[in-house]
Amino acid sequence: MLTSERLDRLNPLVSVIVPNFNHRDFLPQRVQSISEQLYQYIEIILLDDCSNDDSQAILRQFKESDARVVHCEFNLENSGRPISQWIKGLQVARGKYVWIAESDDFSDSNFIHTLLGVMESDQRIGIGYCASVQVDASSAHVGHFELNSPLFEYNLWQKDFVLDGKYLVDGYFPIRNIIPNASAALFSRELLVKHIYKAADFSLVADWLVYIHIALESRIAFVNQPLNYCRVHSTSVTRSHSIASYRRMLRERLSIFRTLFEHANMTTHGASALKQMLENRHKFVRAERLYAKINNAHSPNKLYGLYGFNDIAKYIVDRTNTAHLPAFVIDKSKAGNQYNHIPITAIEDVDMDDVGVIAILSLRYAAEMEDELRKRGFDGEVLIV
Repeated sequence: MLTSERLDRLNPLVSVIVPNFNHRDFLPQRVQSISEQLYQYIEIILLDDCSNDDSQAILRQFKESDARVVHCEFNLENSGRPISQWIKGLQVARGKYVWIAESDDFSDSNFIHTLLGVMESDQRIGIGYCASVQVDASSAHVGHFELNSPLFEYNLWQKDFVLDGKYLVDGYFPIRNIIPNASAALFSRELLVKHIYKAADFSLVADWLVYIHIALESRIAFVNQPLNYCRVHSTSVTRSHSIASYRRMLRERLSIFRTLFEHANMTTHGASALKQMLENRHKFVRAERLYAKINNAHSPNKLYGLYGFNDIAKYIVDRTNTAHLPAFVIDKSKAGNQYNHIPITAIEDVDMDDVGVIAILSLRYAAEMEDELRKRGFDGEVLIV
């Protein structure tokens, strides 16, 4: 990594693109975290995708207060695709590097300085990113992104690395998007501009496709420091847990697999990921059926809980009004965290006497989960997705 003195001499310009839509509650913290960056040689591009809250007033105020804002543009109609705002920002960006500072997230003041030091030390790096902390709407920490997977041979993200992007495309990107939050990354503007249009028609996994194309011709750097804070809340794009959005996600992910087949080696793990995705293509239909069962079975005099923290758990929580939310989610690996203020806990810590219904959210392990519940003294109704 380059020293502060060396960075100051090189002074590469960083273009900070802030795409916003209806995030008035989070914008002040976002723009403050940009203003407080220790690395100061930046230009700021503010974009609004036809918000109907007070976002635009906040952006105008920020434009007046920071001379580094070089562009501020408000759409008259919503574009419907976050990637279109990235494209619009890139059309006016002049920096060597680009930071897509999503409007509901925020960052540590060392964010740019740290990643820039890594990228400037190796001109082959196309993307540099850091670890992220998940926060809720009130900025309380609710967890970290878990980048490991049973399909990965080992967890790369326990330490810093700089790796050939093709290696990651062959063995990791087919399984999941290993850059889970755009706000956590700095990009080579040249490479981002080159590949952004390949995802122009995507709405849910456009970033994933762009990262793959950049990785195929560059190196990828990771810094194991939590310098980015990713917001998890009811209006975030990543929480569009619905049947329609999941079907759209499947179509777009299949396009990603086509890209991988054309440009990379499809490893055994990658093939397993494709098989798993196809096997799970009906999971939100099952989730909706389970949601109806819960409503029918749940007594207001008894608590109900979910067993297994996954997309179906998120779907049920997001789908449910406040009065009927589950009291807990059982998942030992995530115990101590929470999702939408619902505690995630180990099964040993649940008082079964107060619980009437528990919904098991894994078909694969349903029998073992039910057996464990009975061993713990649960005598209520068990529902299985």
